[in-house]
Amino acid sequence: MSPTFDLISQALRTKLQRDGSASLTDAEWHLLRVSQWVSACVDYSMTRTLADAPLSELLAVATGLDAMGATIAAEHLRSAVETLISVNDLGLGGERQAAIARVARDLELMVARSRAELEQIVIGFAFSQQDEALVA
Repeated sequence: MSPTFDLISQALRTKLQRDGSASLTDAEWHLLRVSQWVSACVDYSMTRTLADAPLSELLAVATGLDAMGATIAAEHLRSAVETLISVNDLGLGGERQAAIARVARDLELMVARSRAELEQIVIGFAFSQQDEALVA
């Protein structure tokens, strides 16, 4: 990850830990969720993330991607969530595990191919939010 991307992510995690969840703006939540998602894809920990995260949290990441202008990544993530929803019923444990592994690999590959672009989008969004705060 780029140093700027890491700095943004770390600053938001620090603010969240120090000041609590109510201290983050909607834009900061988008930045935090998306940066953590990108990091999980880059670190190849997406399988664990998909197994543990509520599907609503993954949809919130997609909303953040949309807000930042990363619509293709958002669509890809929403499609992944739809795949997970289809195997989320009782009795589909084996199918769910296979789907999680497949979806994780697909997301990791998608992010690997567009990592630089996604980092630039996140950084640009963060700076645009800072600019808006200075004007307000």
